[in-house]
Amino acid sequence: EWRDPDVVTFSKRPDFYIESIDNAYLEDINEWKNKIATKHKAGITFIEKNRHIWLNGLLQPIGDAQTKEEQEAAEAKANFVQNNQTFVQKTADAQTKAEQEAAAAEANGANGNAAGALQGGGPVATNPVAVPVGGATDPGWVIQLTGYHYFNNDRETGYNSHVHLALLERLRQSDILLPTPDGPTRFNMEQMGITHIVLVSSKDEGQVTIGGTSTQTGVDEGGGADPAGGFGAGAGGDTTGGFGGTGGATEQPEETTYQATKFSFVVQFCWIPNEVTKRRDLKEAEDQAAADALAAEAARNQPVGGGNQEFGPPGNPGGVPTNPNPAGNPGGAPANPNPAGNPGGAPANPNPPAVNPNPAGNPNPAGNPGGAPANPPVPMPANN
Repeated sequence: EWRDPDVVTFSKRPDFYIESIDNAYLEDINEWKNKIATKHKAGITFIEKNRHIWLNGLLQPIGDAQTKEEQEAAEAKANFVQNNQTFVQKTADAQTKAEQEAAAAEANGANGNAAGALQGGGPVATNPVAVPVGGATDPGWVIQLTGYHYFNNDRETGYNSHVHLALLERLRQSDILLPTPDGPTRFNMEQMGITHIVLVSSKDEGQVTIGGTSTQTGVDEGGGADPAGGFGAGAGGDTTGGFGGTGGATEQPEETTYQATKFSFVVQFCWIPNEVTKRRDLKEAEDQAAADALAAEAARNQPVGGGNQEFGPPGNPGGVPTNPNPAGNPGGAPANPNPAGNPGGAPANPNPPAVNPNPAGNPNPAGNPGGAPANPPVPMPANN
């Protein structure tokens, strides 16, 4: 039923329709990395600046919709969240972490503009500078995906935003369960040797007709032998599944057609195959780095002084209470008979209960020839 366009319209489907998957082997993969460096950085910047807008758009309550179209769009977004809970939660966690880091940097004066200017679903206005890769020459593969989607209800969650957040970012976050000598192990994309996932080109095709004779013109974003410009395969043509064919004596029934906004894209990434030992080393290094980061965070949250902050008196951050009756003065008054914050010493009440002014065993304390002490010692509890 969910495949019936009369039930679930094309604009409510977050699906990506992949027309072709192509590849090219390059002796020096760094040349390709340098060619796409600017676009790759622009894509990362786009995600950092628009991730919170994308999340807010997806999580918009259905009750906020004012029209039937808005309600249908809100329902489609809610279905996407329901079917992709783990991915959406990981993306939300990444956004929370980024906001915390930006706030900390701003508070420390290290980067007052860390958050940058927030943008909507349109193109990123900045023009990032390409960073040459350099290093040794490495052979590798460039993989290209050519496709499109119809999930274009708004700029915040559709069009480029849908490609960047729901496809490219998902690829970056994905992991694969593979057999190893140590048993089945999950590896992420970088551990598998897959990096530099980049949106090479995209195009808003506008309204197209789906079914019958297609009116779409396709997308041709380059060609030739240059992978960064597109392999020139799989673009254009009728992608609706019709066989075409020539007219015959048999009259064909009229086909139902649908209208939807189409957004085309070309995505590339590189893959440098590696051995399972290399993947395992990378995984162990990342796991150790994550553990070190948690330990460092825990250390930063430790109280200054490392002692008992709850019971230590003011001015004593180590938490060690002042000895109210130091050794060598077993019968006398404590040096500080009422230390603030010392639950083991004299009570904080400035008028303690009356005590015997001339306790047995100390009929005339030294320094008080008149008899009764000016500040009688307070009986101390027995040592346990």
